[in-house]
Amino acid sequence: MAMATSLEEAIMIEEAGIELVITSGSEAGGYRAFFLKPAEESLTSTRLLVHQMVNRTSVSVPVIPVGCISNGKDIADVLKLGASAVQMGTVFLATDESGGSDIHKSKLLSTQPIKTNLTKVYTGRLARVISDSLSEIFKDSTSKYSARYTIQSNFLSFFRSACPKQEKLEYLTFWPGQPSTILKHRSTKKLFDSLIKAASKG
Repeated sequence: MAMATSLEEAIMIEEAGIELVITSGSEAGGYRAFFLKPAEESLTSTRLLVHQMVNRTSVSVPVIPVGCISNGKDIADVLKLGASAVQMGTVFLATDESGGSDIHKSKLLSTQPIKTNLTKVYTGRLARVISDSLSEIFKDSTSKYSARYTIQSNFLSFFRSACPKQEKLEYLTFWPGQPSTILKHRSTKKLFDSLIKAASKG
């Protein structure tokens, strides 16, 4: 399998003989997995990407979307669009069984909608993070004030390691996707049960 952020990338993946395409929408967490156009030009939403790919005869391999899929209704929606399966990450990061830190989980399980943004400020490569003080400061000028990957990452490594020691929690970086809804499940079993039940209802 390989990841695509655009229809053109999906076509190239299939032509290379790869049998599954992971469709990374703009809402997906972490680094943008682009390889044709610049990351800033590869920001199509998850659902639109699925629609583009399954409605083109040039992409016939299974399409598995990731990004802004947070509950059973989301699963049912993308399956109706023609997706073969789904990939989910952020909702599982919030569970007790995940290896995420306590502060990360507490942010994901906030009673308020999680705000994320795309930034290059931490590593020099475009990525989705939970909005924090640093990413908010540089969100409108991230390219201007960031060095190339991985120079930017090395530049900020001391700062990032010092923040937890000095309890500057507002500068800690977390890399989830943008959830479609408020997350509430701490138990993986309960999360699975909820996803299956809601997805089966469509």
